[in-house]
Amino acid sequence: MAKRVFLIVLDSCGCGALPDAAKFGDEGTHTIRSCYDSGKLHIPNLSGMGLFNIDGIGCGTPAESPSAAFGKCAERSAGKDTTTGHWEIAGLISDIPMKTYPDGFPQEVLLDTITEQMEPHAQYVYEARRKLCEQLLPIARDFYERISGGREEISIDFRSNMDEMGFYELMERNAEKDRVLGYTLSGIQRDEMLFALDGHPLRKCGSQGQQKSFLLALKLAQMRFMQDVYGLKPILLLDDVFDKLDMARVQNLISTVAASDFGQIFLSDSNKVRISGIVDAFAADCANFSVDNGVYSVE
Repeated sequence: MAKRVFLIVLDSCGCGALPDAAKFGDEGTHTIRSCYDSGKLHIPNLSGMGLFNIDGIGCGTPAESPSAAFGKCAERSAGKDTTTGHWEIAGLISDIPMKTYPDGFPQEVLLDTITEQMEPHAQYVYEARRKLCEQLLPIARDFYERISGGREEISIDFRSNMDEMGFYELMERNAEKDRVLGYTLSGIQRDEMLFALDGHPLRKCGSQGQQKSFLLALKLAQMRFMQDVYGLKPILLLDDVFDKLDMARVQNLISTVAASDFGQIFLSDSNKVRISGIVDAFAADCANFSVDNGVYSVE
């Protein structure tokens, strides 16, 4: 007949200090007695099994007829941490104790541990962002060409500190500076997307109309990307869309989003006559709403 053992471990529930307790700053410790002295310990089942009959436990009332075997033992392993104790229960005796930090973890040990845990996640984010930029660029470039009439060509350049080296190496290289400044100088939080127009920085060389056209192209590319990934057509909101755009770009934009491959679209403009004239010229299936002091009405 097969026999089974149910092993229940109460971590940190000791019945007295071990001979080498002084090495770990545990002299005089006795968890069970401390709990008993609090007056809140109520363990009738363990008491009846013989917990307070253990030799030298020094608290509680021993059971007259214990219902179980009882006793105490000492670790043979050098360490006194939970992991070492579990290893010994499984039959592994460790002669080398794990490091202890009675005054708290040294900052370099703590930061090194955190960095190791962050590294695979940082690598994932870095690779996902680079891939997203590569996927968005041709879509955004196509939309920009439609909006601008093919006047310029855009580019998106993804830049990251992790182009140079891995996350762990970056953190290690800048560790001393980071400690002085109180924040990290490198990592995925410093990633950026550089936008360019015909090879020139968009922020410095692009007009307001070109910058808005780029923003709209990027927004439409994001919408198309989401549509391909999720199989749904997102609702597109273009708020105050005609500001800073010349009429040619406005007409190109409306003809683009009026295509059948787009879903529901909301356009807002302060000029009712202008938006009605433009939209009606490109889309038959549309409705006009007016908003006055928070109250809307259908035209």
